[in-house]
Amino acid sequence: MTEKTVASKTVEIQTTVTLPDGTVKYKCQYCGKWITKDDNIEQESGDYCRHLRENGLDTPELMGIRRDKTVTEVPSDEFGEFMKTANLHRVCVKNEIPVSAMVRAFGGDRGLSQPLHPKFQYVYVGRARYVSSWCGTAEGLNFLRSVARTPLGTVPLKDTPKTGKKSAKSTIKNAMAEAVTE
Repeated sequence: MTEKTVASKTVEIQTTVTLPDGTVKYKCQYCGKWITKDDNIEQESGDYCRHLRENGLDTPELMGIRRDKTVTEVPSDEFGEFMKTANLHRVCVKNEIPVSAMVRAFGGDRGLSQPLHPKFQYVYVGRARYVSSWCGTAEGLNFLRSVARTPLGTVPLKDTPKTGKKSAKSTIKNAMAEAVTE
């Protein structure tokens, strides 16, 4: 058990679970995800949670960021009701778009950075995240393809004079410039 203070309350968090077969599993003291690496088990936290705290973000700040992105009802815009990010994930996989491009478009894990396009600003409704339905349209998927570093590892990362292909980095810059002008 680990104790932590959240909003002036001390809460005990169970960081170890013993399964019926005797196996002991460990959870991150911050987010509750299962951890397996020995160095993470010793520190009772995962790499990402520890990285956030080392860079000055603590639990109340992260809770505040999430609270600011939370709404009570699923919003809608000119493209209809917002879609769950889990559904957008399925659409990306179906269209062979790396999910990492979707995460990058959101502003990274937990949305701590600015989204690459205003339509990729997600909101929480309960525990689920929602984005504009535009993200699942052909235009939104093309934007995701343009920010993908390598769609399934097939695009070269450097300009090659022989083939005239553009690098993924220049493609991202062009896509972001086009999105800003639209």
